[in-house]
Amino acid sequence: RAEEAYAELERHLAATQIVGGIHEELTAAVVSGATLIDLVATVSDRLGRRVRAVDETGLPLDAGADARAGLPRRRPLTDAIRESRASGHAVAVVDGERRWLVVAILGADRVLGAMVADDEDAVPDDVARPTLERAAQVAALVSFKRDAVSAIRAERRARVLGAVLDGSAEASVLSTEVVHPLVGAAAIDVRGREGALTVAADAVGDHGLVTVREHGLV
Repeated sequence: RAEEAYAELERHLAATQIVGGIHEELTAAVVSGATLIDLVATVSDRLGRRVRAVDETGLPLDAGADARAGLPRRRPLTDAIRESRASGHAVAVVDGERRWLVVAILGADRVLGAMVADDEDAVPDDVARPTLERAAQVAALVSFKRDAVSAIRAERRARVLGAVLDGSAEASVLSTEVVHPLVGAAAIDVRGREGALTVAADAVGDHGLVTVREHGLV
C-alpha cells in the first residue's frame, strides 16, 4: 500500500509540474502581447485536443461560416458556463455521444467568456482540468489588459472631442488623433450606463471620436 501511495504521489507531482509549466508558458505569452485566440491555440497544442474560445452566450470568437461546428448546443453550453462561474472549476458537458470540458473566463463582476475543450484521453484529466482552469485565469488577465488600454485610449480621444466642441482644439492634436474630417455628431442619453464611453469608442474605432458631456454621449 505504501508503494501504491508513493506511485500515486509521483504521478500527482508530475501532473502538477506539467500544469505549472503550461501556466508559465501562457503567462509569458501574455507579457509578450498574446491575444485570447493565441492562448487558446497554445492550450490546444499542449493538451493535444481542440480548444475553443466562446463569449458568455456560447458564440465562438473565431470567425467562419462553420464556427459553431464541433461545439455543444447553445443551451447545454451556456448552462455549463453558469455552473463553472458558480464553482470556479471546469465542468463536463455531454451532448449526444460527445463530451467537452468547459471553464468560464471570469471578470470582477461578470462572465467574459469561456474555454471549451474536447474531452479526450490524450492528456489525463488531472492535467487537462487544472490547465484549463489556469488558462481561463490568464485569459481574464488578457481581457483586463485589453479593457484597460481601450479605456485609456477612449478617455484621451474623448478629451480631444471635448476640445473640438469647446473650440479650443489645436490642429496638431487633431492631426494625430483624427484620420478623417469631422463630418457630424450625434448625442445619446447614457445616464446610468457605466462603460458606455469605452464601448462607443470601440465601435467607432479610428474613424471617429466619442466623449460624454453631462448625460449625453457625443
